[in-house]
Amino acid sequence: MEIGSGLRATPGFVATGEVFLDSTQVRGSVNVDGGRLSNPGATALSLRRLGVTGRLSCGEGFSADGEIVLINARVEGGVEFHGAALSNPEGRVLALWEVIAGGGIDCCEGFTAKGALSIRDSRIAATLCLRRPPSTGARLLGLRDDLVDPRLATDDVGEDQPAEAAA
Repeated sequence: MEIGSGLRATPGFVATGEVFLDSTQVRGSVNVDGGRLSNPGATALSLRRLGVTGRLSCGEGFSADGEIVLINARVEGGVEFHGAALSNPEGRVLALWEVIAGGGIDCCEGFTAKGALSIRDSRIAATLCLRRPPSTGARLLGLRDDLVDPRLATDDVGEDQPAEAAA
């Protein structure tokens, strides 16, 4: 599917079950700020092979009960999850595999996760910001130093280790 001028879900958007945007090419940005997705224990949002010329924003009150999958995707702007609440306690909340992000990846201000964050074989052109309050139980899996810009905003995170507060 091709979308010519951005994709925006209005605040209050609610979806139950899996939302598919696989192989979608978007000229502009994708904004689902304030949306609520629910597919407990399974994929809530599938963004495989997504292409976005702007940014991908899942923040400002966005919540997902289930996994968000961003695999083999290219986002020319930033990938933003600030202010998002992600929950999949028995699995991954976020899989960022083979992602090329022209901007940073922001999982900071107000971001909470109950489950694992997996970042693998991705190229991030700007800052990767990860923040977790001690009570969320988030785990960071598979981060490779050679694929991340040196401005990484995490402290001592590695394979199967908790993501600590950003500087």
